[in-house]
Amino acid sequence: MNQAEVDAFLAIVESGSLTRAAQKLYLTQSTLSSRLDCLEKELGAPLLIRKKGIRRVELTEAGKKMVPVAKKWKKLWQETKEIIWKEDRQTMFLSTIQSVQTYLMGPVSREFLDRADNCDMCILALDSGDTYKLIEAGELEAGLIANPGYSRTVASIPLFQEPMCFVCGAGSSYGGPVHPASLSVRNEIYLEWHPEFVLWHTYWFGDGRRCRVETDNMQLLEQLIEQDEYWSVLPKSAALSMEGRMDVRILPIEDGPEDRVVYLLLKHKEDCPPSVRILLQMLKEYLEKLGILWIGEGKI
Repeated sequence: MNQAEVDAFLAIVESGSLTRAAQKLYLTQSTLSSRLDCLEKELGAPLLIRKKGIRRVELTEAGKKMVPVAKKWKKLWQETKEIIWKEDRQTMFLSTIQSVQTYLMGPVSREFLDRADNCDMCILALDSGDTYKLIEAGELEAGLIANPGYSRTVASIPLFQEPMCFVCGAGSSYGGPVHPASLSVRNEIYLEWHPEFVLWHTYWFGDGRRCRVETDNMQLLEQLIEQDEYWSVLPKSAALSMEGRMDVRILPIEDGPEDRVVYLLLKHKEDCPPSVRILLQMLKEYLEKLGILWIGEGKI
């Protein structure tokens, strides 16, 4: 008796007909009948009453007794698979800020899942404050943030550093290099990237709320940036991703903001989980292809 034979029998019982059962299991009726025949031979008794003109199946006495047995067998088989699956697999729990998740974690996660077959991923998009709290509570193994704070129990390690880029629609009139003094804040789509960026922006433009659009949503930015004379200043990873998918231009910016630094948060600096180390190595390799500086060497 195997799972396919038990599934065939229970499908027939639940559907009330061989035809509907075959459709439910995406099998031909002859394949379904063959599986039922094998089950009956193993048990040494017919399970169905087969008569011409009877559309709805009828169970023999042996068939009626087999129904609860088959259901228990299927449940036991599922529980056995779950025990084996849980023993062989692990799940990595981490969080990133939204821009890192949107523009970097996609390709990196695909490679990780291809190479680390026994490890699943749970990735949340959280701000720095929530990431600190969850790591302190032991609910996350690691986090990637751009606005480090202070914690006596969580280590903050600089990972990579990327320049900020001016991005505008390909049809706009901007020409590079762009200087902040020549830009109208009323055309800006503003995101609060990191503390140094806020200081730079305040120096040149004042409060971010004077901008045309202030948001923390990357999808909204992408839906607007190609239009009219809108512009934004983005980390290089985000800018390169948009340039490859959208009708935008990246222009050099004079007197621009400081580079963005992304930090790794860990409960203990000396205790980075092996799965996180593998993911970080893949992230490093991907960033190097983009020309983004990795500064975490020897610190993890």
